[in-house]
Amino acid sequence: MTKLEQLNAEQKKWMEKKVTGSASAIARHHKIAQSQKEIDYYELGDTISRAAIQVKLAEIGEIQGEIKRLTAVVEEKRRTLITHVFGEQTII
Repeated sequence: MTKLEQLNAEQKKWMEKKVTGSASAIARHHKIAQSQKEIDYYELGDTISRAAIQVKLAEIGEIQGEIKRLTAVVEEKRRTLITHVFGEQTII
């Protein structure tokens, strides 16, 4: 039995379980929600590989670094412009 089949069986078991009170209803709800999250994770894992996710995360990191660099360039140019237009005393 694969992990996905186990999770589906576990979720089915929790859905069929009889509720005896509010505490057991809450516990049942949490177990079903947790098993659904795990099922979704394993189903998604079939379509998107971890390597592809790591590549995309690396690209995001590079883009964030470029954003920081460009923000610093813009800030420096802003300071230079303010200094040029208003003089040394107006640097913010």
